[in-house]
Amino acid sequence: MDSSILKKSIINLFTQRSTYVVLVGTAFFFTFVFYTFIKTEPKELLTSTVKSDIHFFGDSIDGGNSKVLQTSLSDSSVALTYVLKQGFSTPYAGFTIHLDSQNCDLSNYNQIQLKVQGQGVNNLYLHINTVDKHVKNTQHRLADRLSAINLPLLNGKYEQPIALKDFETPSWWYHAIGQPESDFSTVNFKKVVKLSIITGIPPIFDQPQKLELKSIIFYNDYLWYIYTIVGFYIALICLLFFWQLKSNQTTVQARIVVEYKPISFDAQENEQEINQLIAYINNNYHDSELTLTKVSKALDIQERIISKYINDQYACNFRTYINNIRITEAERLLKNSELNISEVAYKVGFNDPGFFSKTFKKITGKSPSNI
Repeated sequence: MDSSILKKSIINLFTQRSTYVVLVGTAFFFTFVFYTFIKTEPKELLTSTVKSDIHFFGDSIDGGNSKVLQTSLSDSSVALTYVLKQGFSTPYAGFTIHLDSQNCDLSNYNQIQLKVQGQGVNNLYLHINTVDKHVKNTQHRLADRLSAINLPLLNGKYEQPIALKDFETPSWWYHAIGQPESDFSTVNFKKVVKLSIITGIPPIFDQPQKLELKSIIFYNDYLWYIYTIVGFYIALICLLFFWQLKSNQTTVQARIVVEYKPISFDAQENEQEINQLIAYINNNYHDSELTLTKVSKALDIQERIISKYINDQYACNFRTYINNIRITEAERLLKNSELNISEVAYKVGFNDPGFFSKTFKKITGKSPSNI
């Protein structure tokens, strides 16, 4: 294409008034939609209304010997002093904010701003309990679905944002209520009934420790909306540029016909290439960035040839073939090693333990926690 046409199109695009009318009009539209339909005010949970519904606890309900030494509620914080003692497998203490009466819908938020201080505490757990319609025994002590995240304290403090998507239901909860993980879908935060701050691991025995909650605020960072706007503007500018380009194009490009003979990939004639392909995949399946393009470049074999070979031999596409290898190795590791599910997921090439679990169940018909 003539470079003068490209230059002229770019100049016209950013000098015409109509371009800026469209861009500014779109900005007003997105702003109106945001403030009218999307924006939600942050929700502070540690208010005077809910402080009367705060419950302090130790592990005595599970037969443990840990003791709650002192509790305090003030306008600015909730504090608990305790001592952990031998008696339960993992001694614990903490406090719960009950939200049953608040009809607490947190499904419009995706972040938590938590401020916690601890004395003699290295880490803690944040638990969120929700009503889940898939729970069969609603009279069970743990009937409210538990979602948790472990939070390390730095210099006795935790003041970092937490993404709600990072909460996971621990495998012991499924075992406790007697239902498989496959009975449940993703966590729905529409009906939150309580939230708990609990001591983490490893426990420190026979030493007074203190946990103090300063604030807990749910909010939305709206990154998804920002990405949507940026993507829309990129597409819009490309569309306007294409329109300018078509308007300014004055030359007629010749139609070029290329005749070619398709390249075949015969297994017998290309045994060396096949061996290289299989060996490369077997040695690199744990690479989370392994793609058809990456294999093609590494072996200098065209992507369509690799895809055709895998489809002919295994009746699947490249991605499915790689995942089958990964899940086979993952099943072996789960049976024969001490690695947990997340560690196995990363070891065989998955960046997301949640996606690993879904892929594992899809291929094997079983959940990783059932291996």
